[in-house]
Amino acid sequence: LECATSFWQRLWKISCPPKLKHFLWRLAWNSLALKMNLQRCGIKLDTHCPVCNRLDEDGGHCFLECKFVKHSWADLQLEHVQLELLLKSLAREVVEAVIHLTEDDRLNTIILL
Repeated sequence: LECATSFWQRLWKISCPPKLKHFLWRLAWNSLALKMNLQRCGIKLDTHCPVCNRLDEDGGHCFLECKFVKHSWADLQLEHVQLELLLKSLAREVVEAVIHLTEDDRLNTIILL
């Protein structure tokens, strides 16, 4: 992982709307309102993906692995990015990888996420 200060500085300097930067910040902290995160906070709920109804809805499944989201990655010709992100084990590593993408791939990836 890169230096924390440098990572956050790079995140907030990305050329995109502030709400997308905030989304990336929440993604990096694994604080999005995904079912597995809500369950971890003590909320009792069915954690299956509401789209495919198969696996537990966590960030990896929701944004990278769900069979329906895979079509979006393919339609945007970003499968190479999806495959790179799938290799990451932590949410912050995913955001770091997104930050280091080329400008076009980065913006398209952020919008897709």
